[in-house]
Amino acid sequence: MTARLRTDRSTLPPERKAIRSTSIACVGGNSRVCLGSFLMPKDETAESKKAFIEDVKAKSMGGGRVDLYEVLAERILPAIKWAESKGAQFEPWLQQAPWRVGVRIASPGQYRGMPKLLETLHDAFEKAGGKERF
Repeated sequence: MTARLRTDRSTLPPERKAIRSTSIACVGGNSRVCLGSFLMPKDETAESKKAFIEDVKAKSMGGGRVDLYEVLAERILPAIKWAESKGAQFEPWLQQAPWRVGVRIASPGQYRGMPKLLETLHDAFEKAGGKERF
């Protein structure tokens, strides 16, 4: 596994080896400050996935890509389950009328949950033998 998140200082020229690497502070970039809200269907049923696609299409006022909504409808729930299997925590599914879609927020809540989620997944990446490179 390889991700481009931080420089391995052992490969740097001598004058740059003194620079301290702060991997966790760099992990996620803009994602660290996002709300940490994951829009998703309620469950894996065809009806819920269809409602999700229709609602996201309506929310975007027709400006988005339906093919990407379809991919998200198929893959977001298994992705959340995978993240939970790596130790990630999310708030319970929430729905706000009139929409049929819902959201799960990275725990402990908006803004605060995303850094914790990224740190948890980063730790799992390293435990699995992942190495970061630039």
